[in-house]
Amino acid sequence: MFLKRIMHGRETWKKTLARDMLILSHRHSIADKERVEEMALIMSNMGLSIKSFSKVTKDPENVKDVFPRDEDDRRFYLRSMVRVAVTGGNADAESMKYILAISERIGMSREDVARQVDYYSE
Repeated sequence: MFLKRIMHGRETWKKTLARDMLILSHRHSIADKERVEEMALIMSNMGLSIKSFSKVTKDPENVKDVFPRDEDDRRFYLRSMVRVAVTGGNADAESMKYILAISERIGMSREDVARQVDYYSE
């Protein structure tokens, strides 16, 4: 039972990340092919089930704000959002405001965001 709760919690923050990546990818109305491919790669790497992702895409407003607590998971969360935002070019100002707001909620600094943006913008 305890392990099931832990795994459900990990799946929950992954749903939140999927929602946040969807929001970032649709900043320009429709996500381009590069961003969709980047999101698919990230979701595959984090092991989010197709069923869970399908639920997120059908009703993203219904996804609760659940964020990772583990340091590695928080870094993965931030890195994933930045990767989606900068795919195909630099992130726009609105995307950066969104990423900064989320990074603050997960306990990451502006410097953490800047490092990720610099790394993925090269």
